[in-house]
Amino acid sequence: VGAAEEICPALGELRMRLARCVSPPVCLTGSGSAMFMLCEDRAEASEVLDPLDADLKRMCVVVRSNPW
Repeated sequence: VGAAEEICPALGELRMRLARCVSPPVCLTGSGSAMFMLCEDRAEASEVLDPLDADLKRMCVVVRSNPW
């Protein structure tokens, strides 16, 4: 996280902005191309999205993992 945020400070600002709104940890992909949070189920994902501003919600996608 540190290296990606050093190269692109906006990533760190966005990660901190998300972290202030949600309870699951905000993680950065290895390449730094995306941030993600792991939720137990769709209900928790909805709870995570609820407090976000409209501009943050526009950048979010809920993805369900394969059941197998």
